[in-house]
Amino acid sequence: MPINKVKKIFEKFSANVVSEKNLENAINKIINYPKKDRYFLIVGSTYLIAESREILLSIDGDRNLNLR
Repeated sequence: MPINKVKKIFEKFSANVVSEKNLENAINKIINYPKKDRYFLIVGSTYLIAESREILLSIDGDRNLNLR
């Protein structure tokens, strides 16, 4: 599903929806977002979620195993 369609769906439930095509930029936005009401949802493939987790937790994950 195109990112703009996903964004429109979430905008029905929240006034502050941000979409970002670059994963590292998105995570930097999350990290630098003001602490008040800081909730986030990462939507995408299992691989995207795994990579997001690695970046957020500063871990190597399956990269050490040469799986990616």
